Amino acid sequence: MRVKDICTRAVRFCSLETTLAEAGAAMWVGVCGVLPILDETGMVLGVVTDRDLAIGAAAKFRPAAEIAVREVSSANLYTCKPGDEVRVRARSKELESV
Repeated sequence: MRVKDICTRAVRFCSLETTLAEAGAAMWVGVCGVLPILDETGMVLGVVTDRDLAIGAAAKFRPAAEIAVREVSSANLYTCKPGDEVRVRARSKELESV
């Protein structure tokens, strides 16, 4: 099975300035637990997960509507190509870091 066979094509995303509340709402509507973070040109900068939102909101002691994604997002991003085999990529130690 290839990555393209299981990936979502209607991807929700956010920016570094998106608030945790907005990102959480996008995840809720999209029934997902991760959002790619895009810059103004559409380049992927990283990702933010539902765990990032939960821990970030708890640790910052501020309302989620006042915390930007840039404050809690993951720094490392690993990618794969649509034609890659899922099982091979899941085990791979040679993932491409962006």
